[in-house]
Amino acid sequence: MKKRAASIALVLSMILSFTCQAGAVDAKTETQLDAVKSILEDAGMQEKQFPNGDSDYIQMAKSLTIIGDNFKADAECTADEKAAMQSKATQIGLKNAIENGEPLFVSGVAQPIFPYTSGVPTKDGYSNDKSDIIRYSVYVETNYDTDGDGKLDLVKALVQLPRAAAEGKYKAAAIYDARPYITGCTDNGEARGIDYTKGDQGYNLNNLYVQPAAREPQGTANTMDTAKKAKAEEWYYLSPYESSPKDPFYDYEDLDWYDYFLVRGYAAIEVGGLGTRGSEGLETCGADVETDAFKCVIEWLTGDRAAYTDRTSNIAIKADWSNGNVAMTGRSYGGTTDFAVASTGVKGLKTIVPVAGIASWYDYTNSQGISTHTNPAYSDDLGFYCAGRYIDENDWNSMKDVYQKYLNRIYNDQMTLNGDYGTHWATRDYTAGNEGKAGTASTSKYNNFNCPALIVHGLNDDNVRTKQFQLMYDAFKNAKQNVKLLLHQGEHITPDYDDHKTSLMIGNKTYSSILNEWYSHYLYGQNTNDGNNAEAMAAVTVQNNTDGSWSTLDSWPTSDSLADVNNKLTLTNTATGTTTINSNMNGISNWRDAFTSSSTSASAMYATEPVANDTVIKGTVQVKISAAPIQHPDQQASAIAVQSESTGSRDALMMSAMLVDVADDEFTTYPMSRTEVKTGKMNWVGSGAQDYEIINFKTVQSKYKIIARGWIDLANPSAGFDSASAANKISLEDGVYHDYTVYLQPNYYTVKAGHKLALVVYTYEPGQASYSENYGITIDNHSLSAVIPVPEGTSAATMSAIGKKYNWYADAVKYVTDKGLMSGTSADKFAPSATTTRAMLMTVLARYAGEDTTGGATWYEKGMEWAKAKGVSDGTNPNANITREQLVTMMYRYAGSPATNGSLDNFSDAASVSSYAANAMQWAVANGIVNGSNGKLNPQNNATRAEVAAILMRFCEMGK
Repeated sequence: MKKRAASIALVLSMILSFTCQAGAVDAKTETQLDAVKSILEDAGMQEKQFPNGDSDYIQMAKSLTIIGDNFKADAECTADEKAAMQSKATQIGLKNAIENGEPLFVSGVAQPIFPYTSGVPTKDGYSNDKSDIIRYSVYVETNYDTDGDGKLDLVKALVQLPRAAAEGKYKAAAIYDARPYITGCTDNGEARGIDYTKGDQGYNLNNLYVQPAAREPQGTANTMDTAKKAKAEEWYYLSPYESSPKDPFYDYEDLDWYDYFLVRGYAAIEVGGLGTRGSEGLETCGADVETDAFKCVIEWLTGDRAAYTDRTSNIAIKADWSNGNVAMTGRSYGGTTDFAVASTGVKGLKTIVPVAGIASWYDYTNSQGISTHTNPAYSDDLGFYCAGRYIDENDWNSMKDVYQKYLNRIYNDQMTLNGDYGTHWATRDYTAGNEGKAGTASTSKYNNFNCPALIVHGLNDDNVRTKQFQLMYDAFKNAKQNVKLLLHQGEHITPDYDDHKTSLMIGNKTYSSILNEWYSHYLYGQNTNDGNNAEAMAAVTVQNNTDGSWSTLDSWPTSDSLADVNNKLTLTNTATGTTTINSNMNGISNWRDAFTSSSTSASAMYATEPVANDTVIKGTVQVKISAAPIQHPDQQASAIAVQSESTGSRDALMMSAMLVDVADDEFTTYPMSRTEVKTGKMNWVGSGAQDYEIINFKTVQSKYKIIARGWIDLANPSAGFDSASAANKISLEDGVYHDYTVYLQPNYYTVKAGHKLALVVYTYEPGQASYSENYGITIDNHSLSAVIPVPEGTSAATMSAIGKKYNWYADAVKYVTDKGLMSGTSADKFAPSATTTRAMLMTVLARYAGEDTTGGATWYEKGMEWAKAKGVSDGTNPNANITREQLVTMMYRYAGSPATNGSLDNFSDAASVSSYAANAMQWAVANGIVNGSNGKLNPQNNATRAEVAAILMRFCEMGK
């Protein structure tokens, strides 16, 4: 029986063998997707590099050009088709690159062949032994001892790079983000009761520039030995002052922002800088010593600077993995430091890509002699906010005294300047070279730009305004460097917004892919022969305001051309005589709506006839005004300086101007707010790093769009476009005219045919200034004109005055009733002067949140219960009249109790704000939700229905 069974088994085996060789129908056919997988895996790629399965394999093969658009995943793969795929993989050197641990470039751009491991510890912790990305910290020695401890300051640098580079298989280029926020931000001393603003504590700024002897190394260490000792707590920890129980926040906030580039073979360097957590020194908010310290990190990457494995042992470590080529990029403060370091001309910095960065800190919070921040002092506030040494109390205690003295000094310096340019701003103006730094012991050198730049900015950015990209562009153009602009219709964001993991397409390309091509060229030497087209990128890539499409331009005007604009549309005024405007904002609920619909007591509006053809604005609009002040100097507010006690001349009187696109019918515009619409598509990152969701910017419908705004101090008529021109002020005399040129923020904007252009001159802008005593401005109408830069040609148009017709609460009432937030007291009455109860506001906010407030035992029960559940109100005294401070506090809580740096100093009754409402009122003033009346907040007054409607509208529309 056993032999017979064996014989049968043999026969069956032969039959099965013959069937397989004959290609039976049930044998598995290799698909095109199967072929792709086998080719990628045979080349050495690992399954973990494809966490999304088939789609990742397909995207990888397309990126490598192994497959094309005719690829069909489920189709049978012929032998010839697979051979062609394999031939392409061999041709590009995929297997060799993986085996050798080297970057791979296809069509001139780096490919995501390096595996990825997150820096966030798992439940089992983090170890570089198990990580495909090596992470460790070094401490770079700088040139100065800013904290006065007798030693040169050390700045901490977090290094991330592929394991292959760390192990010495290739030399990596570095992408460097110098961003003070990343190590953790503070509460500006609130929890510890710190107030450095009183008196003069006698700090000498030359103390920043002391230079003791350099450290003597006590040994050396290499990258991998140092990495073995690294712990995740160096780069991943709870940020105590940025977190809440409901919303924990972890630093380094940019830990995963450069994953796209890590898997393509770049290193990522993240540095908080002087005075931040883990580093030494003082956080100076943009001063030259900060720039110099960031520069030192590049010198370490090029082998010209010492760094150590920690702050105490003096064990030296070199960037033994670095090829010496560095690119800097970052957003906001991070984009600012890119430009600042580029101004030093440091060796090894091959290019910068600043996003929404600051070229001159003066123009961040000031404009042509006037502070555009509610408090003229800002550098001290932001510096303290970023001073992460505060988080570690022992470290803070070692330097808190000297730091508070330093903050006191720069606070006083800014208050003294009161919006004018001076040494404080010159040390933070990277466009001005070393001019203006007299009186300091600075040895830093600026205005030495010698690398290319790709400058990225949102045309609706009202945080870092668009003048900053113009100043950067001018600097590189004047230095004869290759400079490009990428301008989008968003606000203060990066097109690939790493915080949100969202991605804006730039035409048919992703932002990251554009940067990859740029970096592959400037850091790894890929050129046109390799298929890299970075050099051929258009001078300007800009998103159109009309439909969100993208255009390219072959040029952008520099500010040098402002004195003689060749291509321009000149608007002149048909009005004669004079027009007087007053800073009294009583009766004006939403200044944007009010000033763009007609003239008001605080604004004068002039409009053209409808334009016959689409009109493109390209650059900086100049508004020419001859004006005289009406000062009323006898009731000065403490925060508004008087220039001269002998003359009584007022300083810091704001005159504002804006150019507006207006139409009879609503049209599509992009708002000055962070609004994203997800498309459902993904931006593939590759190799296991997280993909980004592709978005568009949300649009709104409106009858107007503010194209550009500008501000000048009446006491600084000679202030021009460049920051330093705002250093000289004059004594004002009532009725004495001076000629002013107000430079509006640069823009690229198309006014559609049939729309009108409106020029509005107004006193001050709520949210940027406030006054406890009113002032007036008399405008000579005949002299008023605007020079508008256009792409080509010269033309002229006239504008006529638009009379006053504004009923201050009408728009607000329409707004809240249209949205169903409030209703009339009867069919045809709103009762604007009637009071509002606490229950009413709870119900209104519940409706705004989308809650159904019907069906309760009382008309307000559902709204009250919602308010209690959300922490908006405790629900007490629902039928009591609501005061203005209670109104603001409920809205503040609804908004999530955001951090605020607002000030109430300009209001004479600030002390009457209850302690529980102080933060809320500061937030409301800073965001223009509450403007006050005649220099008062009236926090204890009952809020009328008209006031509630107006404040609600500002709250809902504050990002418009």
